[in-house]
Amino acid sequence: LADDSGRRILPSVVSFAPHGKTLVGEEAIRSRAIYPETTVASIKRVIGRNYSDLTKQEIDELPFAVKRGKDGGLLVDLGKQGTKSPEQISAEILVHLKATAAEALDEPVDRAVITVPAYFSHQQREATKQAAELAGWQVERILNEPTAAALAYGLNQSEEKQTVAVYDLGG
Repeated sequence: LADDSGRRILPSVVSFAPHGKTLVGEEAIRSRAIYPETTVASIKRVIGRNYSDLTKQEIDELPFAVKRGKDGGLLVDLGKQGTKSPEQISAEILVHLKATAAEALDEPVDRAVITVPAYFSHQQREATKQAAELAGWQVERILNEPTAAALAYGLNQSEEKQTVAVYDLGG
């Protein structure tokens, strides 16, 4: 579904501006130059992972600062803005998507099927589900992205037996 600007792709970037406004997508990308310490991209890389799961190299390569939470979990360090969990940041993106869907369909949308990378662990899947629930979604199912691609292609509609390869090129 297209947003009010006609864009059909939402970059997974969130910016927590000092004036209290949360920006998502293209607006967040534009604000990164002004607020780099409070702009988070690629949160999916750490959702559902503990701080101790990350190597020093992984931490150094993240496009945002992280620290260990009290429970050993991972928190994104937003400087003077405090900290947020990856689930909270992911929820901001999903809130935006929910609003876009409701506006495009002209009716409330509250149920979703969420896709995740095939390599996601159970903990990462649960964290993704938690993020969706924080955003107000009722999660009907969590699917692997390659499985969703096969379903979108219509493989579940075919009566004939066939062999099909689904290749996940990655992002």
